[in-house]
Amino acid sequence: MLIAVVISAPLFLGSNRPLSWSILSLSIGVLLIAWSLSLYKDNYKVAVRIRSIKTEATLFGITVIWILLQSSGLTPEILHNPIWKAASLALDRDMTGFISVNPTATKTALMKLLAYGGIFWLALQYSRDKRNAKNGLLAISYAGLAYAIYGLVVHIGGYNTILWYEKWANYGSVTSTFVNRNHYATFAGFTLITSLTMLFNTLSGDTSQTNSHRKRIKSFLTDSIERGWLLALSIIMILSALFLTSSRGGFAGVFAGLFVLMALLVKTNGVRRWETVVIALVFIFSFFSFFSLSGTDTSKRIQQTVIDKEERIEVYAITLKGIADKPMVGHGFGTFEEAFPRYRDEKIGHHYKKAHNTYLENLFELGLPIGGAFLAIFGFLGIRCLNGALKRKKNSHFPAIGFAVTVLIAVHSLVDSSMQIPANGAIYSFILGSATAQSWRSSDTL
Repeated sequence: MLIAVVISAPLFLGSNRPLSWSILSLSIGVLLIAWSLSLYKDNYKVAVRIRSIKTEATLFGITVIWILLQSSGLTPEILHNPIWKAASLALDRDMTGFISVNPTATKTALMKLLAYGGIFWLALQYSRDKRNAKNGLLAISYAGLAYAIYGLVVHIGGYNTILWYEKWANYGSVTSTFVNRNHYATFAGFTLITSLTMLFNTLSGDTSQTNSHRKRIKSFLTDSIERGWLLALSIIMILSALFLTSSRGGFAGVFAGLFVLMALLVKTNGVRRWETVVIALVFIFSFFSFFSLSGTDTSKRIQQTVIDKEERIEVYAITLKGIADKPMVGHGFGTFEEAFPRYRDEKIGHHYKKAHNTYLENLFELGLPIGGAFLAIFGFLGIRCLNGALKRKKNSHFPAIGFAVTVLIAVHSLVDSSMQIPANGAIYSFILGSATAQSWRSSDTL
């Protein structure tokens, strides 16, 4: 059920609408209750105790408490956003003040954050079993194939639609069931990394059982056809769709994620070196072949990029002013769209719902102390996955996926806000939870 909820999240506009993100959050809440009840028959034994991730859990708890305070109205008046005092004067009546400029938006953003935390926790518990981890990540790979095929059919067929809606943005780019090409590029990158790693693992199975080089090559090629064809098809379709998004940030993030993934797979003891080199060379050749065929628009957008003329640079500068204005308390989690107009000037010609830089947006909304603590969670989890990928002798490809997707989103978040899309938050949380669960050795007691 967890897998079904997660892979269906991108289906309706990336779950970036009130109804769909509410259903996602409600579903995870129900699954958490069901999981808690299931502990009764197992004498309350959990696969991974919270003490095993105590640093990350503590930072997450602090962040949640702070967000609740931002939207509670229980804080001292000196911490409240001045918009509330101005509203009281304008309406000539007393009003409850808040740190957040929009407490309802802050509570809604908290609901989504708790859903991501729930997905991570459930994936962490279930994926301690390597069979569950494998099945979950294979499901992500095949979901990536399905969404890529849909996006390519719509694009090549010239339908210019998203589901049953006419497209209203990013004409001429593959967006699959997402509205924005950058948001789909992030999702495609997640599933590409997962598909490639699972293909490596599938093809590195039993060839070491024989000393005959000829038999090993024959076995490798047989496995490629019999066991790896669907994952290979996933990689081909996802790559094609990714390049046709024309997303510059998406391309940079995926390239960074794939680079560290390749390095880790060559390093790992779980995959034979010669097989890794063969698959890596084939993939690199395919990568640049697809880029030359379908990445024309992406290449043009990269070549036409002039940093000084990018409006986002002005948005970043204004966001920094907003951070400096409320450095300790922020403007309220999930309120960038409402708080940003107070600082914008005539240089900004568009309405910005997001800062197009996740780091600045989180610091703007949460303040420097809690925003920094929140971002540190992903740094600690990424390092945990990296250690697992380097130190585990078996199944090291699982934590390698976790580190690679974290690098992907770390790079892409410098120029975009894809992680604010619920579907991406859900998929990333699931992958990271599964990868973290396998970052410890099987013999470790957690």
